[in-house]
Amino acid sequence: MNRKTLVITDNTYAKSLAEELNTLFGDVDIAQSQTGQLKEVSRIDVSQVARSVIEKYDLVISIHCKQMFPKHLIESVRCINVHPGFNPYNRGWYPQVFSIIDGSASGVTIHEIDELIDHGKIIVQKKIELTEWDTSGSAYKKIMKAERQLLLEWFQRIRDEEYVASTPHSEGNLNLKKDFDGICKIQLDEIGPFRCFLDRLRALTHQNHRNAYFISKTGKKVFLSLQLELEE
Repeated sequence: MNRKTLVITDNTYAKSLAEELNTLFGDVDIAQSQTGQLKEVSRIDVSQVARSVIEKYDLVISIHCKQMFPKHLIESVRCINVHPGFNPYNRGWYPQVFSIIDGSASGVTIHEIDELIDHGKIIVQKKIELTEWDTSGSAYKKIMKAERQLLLEWFQRIRDEEYVASTPHSEGNLNLKKDFDGICKIQLDEIGPFRCFLDRLRALTHQNHRNAYFISKTGKKVFLSLQLELEE
């Protein structure tokens, strides 16, 4: 039976992964949400085109898509999410950031989509071990590598619905964009263990992104990041 899959992503890594899936398995189309910035990938409003998606596809996979799927879509077609976190810990935005800060499990979860964010039944997941010298950027690279391995390994079973999904053991916790924005501003008079500040700066260091900052006496933002080097 020919099965047609739609991958919706706003992420460069995930776009490459979707292209790899199409090469290996065929019948995989790629789209991005209205806010996506990928080149040569069609933009769609998932809510507006849900009916045509239902008619055309047997499976829809979200890989770092920023748009929520409407209820009538997830009730009509199997919708799967690839989440760069170890559900139910730190569902939502930038899970590796909050895992570095709170010490909770980090990894990748492939799960069925329901009406809540990163919340549905778990198909498969893989835990990633983070070190004391990992930053958000290095953790993200580990997660992207694991994400690719896990989806390539499980794609055929997911496509053919040859799996048993399980309910997460708890509701866990959810972080939104406002929660991330809240930890980016450093208060210079904060008091606490140095480890807490170190972990926070590790968590906010991600390649060339300007995340952590404090406000100077002149009212300007001063951005901070860490450079960590492991002894050879």
